[in-house]
Amino acid sequence: MIVYFADRFLNILGKASTGLPKGYRIINDVKTEDVDSGVSTFEFDLKYKEDTLSEARNMVYPGNYVMRSYDDLDEFYTIIDTEADTSNNTIYVYAEDAGLDLLNDVYGEYTADKAYPISYYVEKYSKNSGFEIHINEITNLTRTLSWDTDSTASERLLSIAASFGAEIGYSFEIDGLELKHRYINIYKRRGKDSGIVLRLNREIDKIVVKRSIANLATGYKVLGGTPKGADKPISLNGYSYDDGNFYVAGTYLFCREANKIWSRRYAEEGVNAGYICKMFNGTSTNQKTLCSQAIASLKKVSRMEENYEVTLKKVPDGLKIGDTVYVIDNTGEMYLESRVLKIEVRASEGQYTVTLGEYLMKSSGIEPVSAIVDEDTQPTGAIIDGMNLVNGTAPVWMTANLSGFFVKNDGLRYRKDERRVSIQGIVSPVQEIEGGDSRLIFVLPEDMWPSVPIRQVMVGSGINQWTLGIDLNGNVTFSNYGTTGNVPCSRTEKLYINLSYYV
Repeated sequence: MIVYFADRFLNILGKASTGLPKGYRIINDVKTEDVDSGVSTFEFDLKYKEDTLSEARNMVYPGNYVMRSYDDLDEFYTIIDTEADTSNNTIYVYAEDAGLDLLNDVYGEYTADKAYPISYYVEKYSKNSGFEIHINEITNLTRTLSWDTDSTASERLLSIAASFGAEIGYSFEIDGLELKHRYINIYKRRGKDSGIVLRLNREIDKIVVKRSIANLATGYKVLGGTPKGADKPISLNGYSYDDGNFYVAGTYLFCREANKIWSRRYAEEGVNAGYICKMFNGTSTNQKTLCSQAIASLKKVSRMEENYEVTLKKVPDGLKIGDTVYVIDNTGEMYLESRVLKIEVRASEGQYTVTLGEYLMKSSGIEPVSAIVDEDTQPTGAIIDGMNLVNGTAPVWMTANLSGFFVKNDGLRYRKDERRVSIQGIVSPVQEIEGGDSRLIFVLPEDMWPSVPIRQVMVGSGINQWTLGIDLNGNVTFSNYGTTGNVPCSRTEKLYINLSYYV
């Protein structure tokens, strides 16, 4: 790998490599890309000889540029931070592809005077940065957006994308060593169904499973943007919405299914009791759009976060951020269809790590992510993000026809929303199931059968866990009840089911 350095006027200052015998060397390099931020970062140590310290410092001076071509992609970064370690003759470099003009340029409060398309907002907050819109997959939606606080251009672009239910990324066109274009790309959803299968001990070296409820919420107090001429933001007060699962009560949005699983144990009795509530701050000044923004976000945070860090021997050809892959670990009984949320490549060491999941796990806080219900330009009857825009209802939930081994405790339902299949509810055994035994729960319709077998750990009402399996013929099964080993499952046990996958 060869990396070139340029000054603010794009004059080439020098180069470094991971493998050439002479010149500056690149060590400890890592490129990181994730779907949430849309930004790629590149960090490394530049190794120099003592008599070249001054030249090395000049090459990687903060604000300078880094260019390289890797995996058939042109990459262009702005150096943000450096740390010189003269005892080891190295300079640590941290760079980002969004660029100084987007990372440091700050914008103040703003309220749109009418609904505009996403291109209007992106161009407004990226002007004079050198970036231009290249790919735009969200051309038919409009929004009336509002911001009450200051934010950088890159932060505002993320907020805009979230408000349109979109994802963004950056790309560059480089001819030789000459930068031709800097692009902002707007996607409905990055990536594709790659069809790539990754197997432990073949393509995969190691799998680390991370689960967390640190950001879990089953309800939101919802606030939106501040309309022009008003002195406070809108709320959902006075707005009516109830699809059987999500419903509005005053200024709050609640999720019934999540509350069945995560309700406060010592909550008082009542219609809205037991919910774990957090704040949601949207950008829309339209109640309908604000509600859909909050629903889309609550869908994410109302269930346990689950990420899989997969260390690969090599990134398969054609695998990109956002792609769907299939992971098979026969030893750990894991058969997973999941999305690539993050890619880390250490080219000098030949190490590759991908993070898989539905949503990238956060260390703290909740990021408002919006649905894509339009305020005034959607065609009649369109179904977007699970909501029918005519009557506000979701795709129909079907009641599972349980086998003779189980009875419903609080109902068991399933539905298909485009390619996404969801199963939710609680069941109990008809009679005690002996340790190590497996049982059929119900059978899914053929159009919901998975393309690879699924095995997912679920929780019971006590301390024990169990495994929910779905085979290629749609048979949904119970097995492996217990925490450290298989134990009998009592008929009084509540088996909680909350699972989604793509077909």
